[in-house]
Amino acid sequence: MLVTNIFDTHESFKVLTQAGFTEEQAEGQVKIISNLIEDKLATKNDLLEIENSMTIKMQQMENSMTIKLKEMENSMQQMENKMLSEILHTRSDLVKWIAGLMVAQAAVFVAMFKIFSQ
Repeated sequence: MLVTNIFDTHESFKVLTQAGFTEEQAEGQVKIISNLIEDKLATKNDLLEIENSMTIKMQQMENSMTIKLKEMENSMQQMENKMLSEILHTRSDLVKWIAGLMVAQAAVFVAMFKIFSQ
């Protein structure tokens, strides 16, 4: 980027010489200021590069977050399936215990009936 677009070197040179600077001093001052502006001021291209870099990084982050979210969803689905399996297994065990207790209760009832009916 040209410094003259932002800093009028000729006008600055004139102001400094009118203020009493020698031509060498004025030229040196203008050169220092021009170099500072050129070194430190971001150009449109610099800003575009930063914008493009940030856009790429944001897309990468979004992709990474999408992958992590999918992994979490899969993990949650696996946990849900495991819990449902455990619940079904527990229900099956409970039915077996209840059926066993009903048979035992019926046997006790029959035995008591035989004992007391004699």
